[in-house]
Amino acid sequence: MTQILEYLREHNVTPPIFDNKLVKQITGSDFGNQFDLTKFPSSHLLPAALRERDCFPIHLGSGRHQIVWGIENGYHRFERIQDRKTIQWPYRRSALDGTDASEAGVLSIAFNQKILSHFIFGDRIANPRVHLPRRTKHSFSYRIADQEFKVTNLQIEQDLTIEEGTTIALFEAKNDDQDKMRDFAIYQLYHPYRHYLDMISDGRLRGIEKIRSVYVKKIGNAIRLYEYRFSRNEEPTSIEMIHCAEYRLVEESGLDRY
Repeated sequence: MTQILEYLREHNVTPPIFDNKLVKQITGSDFGNQFDLTKFPSSHLLPAALRERDCFPIHLGSGRHQIVWGIENGYHRFERIQDRKTIQWPYRRSALDGTDASEAGVLSIAFNQKILSHFIFGDRIANPRVHLPRRTKHSFSYRIADQEFKVTNLQIEQDLTIEEGTTIALFEAKNDDQDKMRDFAIYQLYHPYRHYLDMISDGRLRGIEKIRSVYVKKIGNAIRLYEYRFSRNEEPTSIEMIHCAEYRLVEESGLDRY
């Protein structure tokens, strides 16, 4: 990314749009996935050159990307969870818990232990339908500050979706056992939200009245959940927290594997 940023500057590319062809040209044919090169789920993972110049990459779809100025426009800092929002959660470990450190592993524990149901519906015995991780493509427009962006056939990743009545809840998850993440890339919640919002608007999705967006972060024996909304549908920077909570998994034998 440092080399790409320098290339765009030297060639005075305006707006600073680049594609996977340029990425492959710079990285060489041995690089696995050009899309992964432009994914930075937390701002501390941005290369030093991007942090120094206060910019980050966004995805435009169809193998295109763009540099945007103002890191605060692309990342949202996690709010502090008050002590009164910390819940001691009785927990019985399953044989597979702790064997998978992926996002799916985090969400599996949170769902199986009824944490997601309790956080979303206030009822640990709620029984929502589950829609497993998926990828889809979507085209839409949105704004960051005074810039408008049009994305075409953008690949959107959804870690998990649950459905209950007229409500769906979308989840993005990260395993952050070292507690290094202070913020997250807003697009991780905004892209799935826009996908379902637009499906409702154009009549492709019926019977859903509410979309809830939740970031899930596992730190040691704790699972933290943050629910957000977008006060202006076409502006990801309008993100606002609704509520948050920390669930501390407690079992008699201790959480020795975490």
